[in-house]
Amino acid sequence: MPNFRVGILVFDQARSYDVVTATEIFADRSAHGLPAMHVEFCSGAPRESVRLDTGLQIAPVHHSRAYDLLVVPGSEQLLGRLPEADLELIARGTRQTKAVAGLCTGAFALAEAGVLNGGQATTHWRYTDLLAQRYRQISVQSSQIYIASGGFWTSAGVSAGADLLLHLVDEFHGRPVAAHIAKSMVLPLHRAGNQSQFVDHTLAGQRASPLSELADRVRHNPRRDWSVRALARALAVSERSCHRLFHAQLGCTPAAWIQRERLEVARQLLETTELTVGRVAEQSGVGSAENLRKLFAARFGISPTDYRRRFGGQVSRVAPA
Repeated sequence: MPNFRVGILVFDQARSYDVVTATEIFADRSAHGLPAMHVEFCSGAPRESVRLDTGLQIAPVHHSRAYDLLVVPGSEQLLGRLPEADLELIARGTRQTKAVAGLCTGAFALAEAGVLNGGQATTHWRYTDLLAQRYRQISVQSSQIYIASGGFWTSAGVSAGADLLLHLVDEFHGRPVAAHIAKSMVLPLHRAGNQSQFVDHTLAGQRASPLSELADRVRHNPRRDWSVRALARALAVSERSCHRLFHAQLGCTPAAWIQRERLEVARQLLETTELTVGRVAEQSGVGSAENLRKLFAARFGISPTDYRRRFGGQVSRVAPA
């Protein structure tokens, strides 16, 4: 069986993590009975070497060839503003390759090349809004770990690139091969949940807004009555103005916002205490354990218990008042 050829597009300021992750996942393991794979660094125009975002220098860099898979790393410094020759290489896309994978902010490069127009994409949660604003022809799915648009794939932030590449190994070579590689790298073959579980929602929408002080009050005492009337009173506005303010500032209703804030409290309690799921539900104002499980799964794509297992850190045995 011929080698499975993987080209990793490299350029100055490309994210080292993405480049190294792709190199490791597609390293040749044919000596262990796996399909033969060949990885090389490539570019849209001849280059002697490139310097990645960490200062790591890569040489030699091959001018573009025919690959089974083209991997496009991210770059927070460039956000898709790659050299024209590299964008043209991406644009040729599936005419020369079976698939193109944009890792993390590599989605911006695929968008800039025009290959995602009319399709779907995701990227690191910090940049999903910017991706949607800059490229309005693309439906940005902010909660997805990875997603396909034809033969073009994009992934969420950082380690989600490994999730996508392992999925592509599964697609091209089958589950046993992908499982072998995942096990050797001590990675899950499939990650539970969606990108929302990793987002710091305190950063999203309400920083330095009229609602930031109210958010602090809600999180300090999530169990009290936070009806629209109570929220309007706290903001010193009418109920109608309260609805308008939430829609203008956060794009949601007051009730949806309160639910989100209570889930954030629940999330913090799961990370920092040993309270039972029922007590977490009570302390966060969500109500019952059953209700917490339902709302948590809907928002984060994972159960409270699995979330605690994954993100629980230093534990306090005393819940906040």
